[in-house]
Amino acid sequence: IAALLVCCHHFRISLPVSWRDIAFENGWIGVQIFFMISGFIMVHTTMIIKDDFRMNSLKFMLKRIIRIVPLYYFVTFLYVADDIKNGNLVDQMPLLVKSLLFIPSFIAKGGPYYGMPLLEVGWTLNYEMIFYTLFAVSILWSTKRYWFVYAIFTILVVIIPTVYGFSVSNNYNVYRNYPFEYLNFLTN
Repeated sequence: IAALLVCCHHFRISLPVSWRDIAFENGWIGVQIFFMISGFIMVHTTMIIKDDFRMNSLKFMLKRIIRIVPLYYFVTFLYVADDIKNGNLVDQMPLLVKSLLFIPSFIAKGGPYYGMPLLEVGWTLNYEMIFYTLFAVSILWSTKRYWFVYAIFTILVVIIPTVYGFSVSNNYNVYRNYPFEYLNFLTN
């Protein structure tokens, strides 16, 4: 349902003007629904881990990479296939590398996108990969893993903005202009 909401939101431009925004203007909410479901699933699937935390952390990350990276790479290369065929990708090579490594490009300053990867819908995967990495690290904290998650969340969402003189915000579209631009991405 979340994915369909997002798809309808992106394709609403092809619908009759009279009702496209009424029907699908808020379809972007599917991204937030997906993030919440993903968080729930990560907690649920890792609750059974009681030992061998290093190996389980590695397995957790590998499963996520196998599930996401091959399809994302395939679709990204399919998207830029014409540029590759015509030799026009040289100018976009730094953006392609960042896209493939899930590193925000910071071409645009506004959150939550902070510059799009070549395949623009990949901006959500930048957040997912950070989330998966933090969650994999949290597994290393064994029985204290949720304390680690709470601590990271508190640091990124409350402490860092407060230290830099920004207010705590639930607005995903906020741009705080930190001196280290990755903080804009990580605190979003």
